[in-house]
Amino acid sequence: MALLDKPDLLSSTDFFQETDMTQLCCQVFMGYILQDLFLSLYFGSAWPGWQTNLRLVHVNFRIHHVLVLVVWWQLTAGRYAQGPATVAMLCEFSTPFVAMRWFLDRAGMKSSKLYIVNGMTMLVSFLIFRVILYSYMLIRIYHMQDGFLRIPVLNRCLFLLGYFGGAALQYFWFFKIARGAYKALTSGPPHDNAVASTPQKSLSQHRPQAKEDAKACASDTASTTSSEHNSSGENADETGRQCLALCRW
Repeated sequence: MALLDKPDLLSSTDFFQETDMTQLCCQVFMGYILQDLFLSLYFGSAWPGWQTNLRLVHVNFRIHHVLVLVVWWQLTAGRYAQGPATVAMLCEFSTPFVAMRWFLDRAGMKSSKLYIVNGMTMLVSFLIFRVILYSYMLIRIYHMQDGFLRIPVLNRCLFLLGYFGGAALQYFWFFKIARGAYKALTSGPPHDNAVASTPQKSLSQHRPQAKEDAKACASDTASTTSSEHNSSGENADETGRQCLALCRW
């Protein structure tokens, strides 16, 4: 809606360009980030995005949301950098596919075609909105330096930390998504049935040989019993019981 109201937000070099619609979008976006951070902290690992065991991802998630809240608060209060803010909000176009991935995983559909298609769509949307478009806006910020130098030093530092820190997180997440997609596409199909049938086939092949070994063992036991009956009767009985168990098997 902000882009429809002011289409040149993506191309303008005016650091202080803003409209009432961009202000409203920034405020709504802050509420969205705040509730997502609150719910993720409240529900912990059960919340989508926290299901991984990688502690680094948990830390990145917190850093990302805190930085967004700080930066969006200052640019909303100062009414500047609305163009870069609009691009950052466009990154959320990939979020529905991230959430759908979690739902499909919990539904036991991780091996389905829908899961693969959703993952590839998430990869493409991440590439377009969070890597290419975000990188483009970093270049546009360089051309906004005249207006950027007019804001207080602390605000400059917070803006650079938030926007460039956010860019680093986008690249890091895209790398992990791309690596996961590569593994999913190059890994072979599961061979659960073949693996499960192998032990049974092996047992059926060795069963005749086991019976022959049991008969030989019983013969040896009989000879041992007759020759050493007085000295080792208990050992022969134990051996006979073992051979009988082999025959039954």
